[in-house]
Amino acid sequence: MLNHELACDVEFAVGLNGDIVRAHKYMLVSRSPVFFAMFYGSLAVHHNAPHIIPDISPDAFRSMLQLVHQFVVFVERFPVVRMKVKMYDMLNIGPE
Repeated sequence: MLNHELACDVEFAVGLNGDIVRAHKYMLVSRSPVFFAMFYGSLAVHHNAPHIIPDISPDAFRSMLQLVHQFVVFVERFPVVRMKVKMYDMLNIGPE
């Protein structure tokens, strides 16, 4: 879905040239309190313009999106892993 930009609902202008990178809010907010704040919390800006992220290369940003996407899909497919991830999130700890 991410590679074909299917159902992407947010845009970022990434890097010094402002390359447009599309993503899924659900994937980002489910794994990042920063993205949650950016879209729904105290940092939320309600506009249709791309979110500007100049201090990372577009390739690095796309790689981060791939990792987030793969992790969320993996967790959703395996209930035991999903339960562990929820426990870590609730307790605010990571795996040892």
